[in-house]
Amino acid sequence: MKPLWQTSLTVLCFMMVSWATQATTVTLQTSVGNLEISLFDSAAPHTVENFLGYVNRGAYNLSIIHRSVPGFIIQGGGYTWNEATLSVAKVPADPAVVNEFSVDRSNVRGTIAMAKLGGNPNSATSEWFINLADNSGNLDNQNGGFTVFGQVINGMAVVDAIAALPIINAGGAFNTLPMVTPPTSNQIHQDNLVMINSVNINPVFPITVEKNGTGNGTVTSESVGINCGNDCTENYFSDTHVVLMATPNSVSSFTGWSGGDCSGTGTCEVTMNAIKTVTATFARITHLLTVNKSGAGKGMVTSNPSGIHCGTGCTKLLRSYNNNTRVILTATPNSNSTFSGWSGSGCSGTGTCTVTMGTNRTVKAIFKAKQTLQ
Repeated sequence: MKPLWQTSLTVLCFMMVSWATQATTVTLQTSVGNLEISLFDSAAPHTVENFLGYVNRGAYNLSIIHRSVPGFIIQGGGYTWNEATLSVAKVPADPAVVNEFSVDRSNVRGTIAMAKLGGNPNSATSEWFINLADNSGNLDNQNGGFTVFGQVINGMAVVDAIAALPIINAGGAFNTLPMVTPPTSNQIHQDNLVMINSVNINPVFPITVEKNGTGNGTVTSESVGINCGNDCTENYFSDTHVVLMATPNSVSSFTGWSGGDCSGTGTCEVTMNAIKTVTATFARITHLLTVNKSGAGKGMVTSNPSGIHCGTGCTKLLRSYNNNTRVILTATPNSNSTFSGWSGSGCSGTGTCTVTMGTNRTVKAIFKAKQTLQ
């Protein structure tokens, strides 16, 4: 690979590259510390597939960071180290991947991009680099742009520590070789090098929220992901701490969690180390409406919405209504009676009686017998 040699920088506003919970993440275990990188599976599918091909067959295991340019990049993926022979070997290259550069994925600090041959935008194979600074003014504008295919989401302090190491000129591709410790002789050993001991794909686990009970509501996650409602299953990286919150609708109450080691009616906190299912139970809130009839007369009381129908032989009727239901009661006397009015729950007069069921309610309808001449 021809090294990236231009180091001029244009100062730009830092542009964060977003990543989704569904993205593939990998962990690079180095001799200086671990890096976690989120890959842009959807935005750069061919490049990510190419990179994961090397990861899956272990091609990056026992490889080295062979180039470090402070304030610019650190570069790896090209060479493995053999301590038995005290020598390097090229990582066997797959066919070159098509360039997928986009201005939406710029070469800013913390991004990982593919290295390639000068004058050939579609020549990237195994080598990659991590941007130490905003290199967009330079790397976005040469050789078709360098394809950013991921971002360091944990471990930039490790990247900076590697960049701060002393470098030596070991010739050829190793003219800026970082040293963890200086060699004590003319021979370099594994302990001197920044080793990438392994690169592994991080597991992803799904969490599913189920809703149960006579009521209804929504369950959301504190961070982007679950919104159930409609989105009741989401994938999360291993060891992600997920906080779920339940919100009942206006006619329901939340009665508690089950599953996923959650209980009670507070938040549900789940650590994603396996497939998880959590159930939120909602109960419908109902209130009792009691209608009494009194007086010497007779008549009927009906309701809208339906439920109350207290006719001639009825003196008391109870019905349950959902929380906040607006119930309109109508009193109709028979031919030998008159309706003299309502009492209770704020009702009076001889028109309709309207009650809002925010609690249990009791209403009385009074009917009088008509006076007759003997």
